Amino acid sequence: MDVYGRSHMPLPQEVMTNRLSQYKFYLAFKNSLHPDYIPEKLWRNALQAWAVPVVLGPSRRNYEQFLPPEAFIHVEDFQSPKDLNHYLLVLVKDHTLYPSCFRWRETLQPRSFSWGLMFCKAC
Repeated sequence: MDVYGRSHMPLPQEVMTNRLSQYKFYLAFKNSLHPDYIPEKLWRNALQAWAVPVVLGPSRRNYEQFLPPEAFIHVEDFQSPKDLNHYLLVLVKDHTLYPSCFRWRETLQPRSFSWGLMFCKAC
């Protein structure tokens, strides 16, 4: 596991997507849990880089309002970190199961936030 960020390895914006695309999973955790907040890093870092987000925070039901159920892995679906780790290892080795995490992309496309897009929508 590699840790990027202000207090860890730097990850310049211009290489972020390319670097993160080398990983199968992205831990989209926040340091505070708010019932209705989904981290922007899930959209910008994980989905743009084709990494499966592993999420902690709002309930699975809340995430499913914005993402297909197979598009992410929710920490609360597992009894322990060990169980989650086991599932991630199984997922990586299974050449049918891991690609199923991306089938939703056949009909949907993630969009990142941009102020330009918001201004266009306002007009």
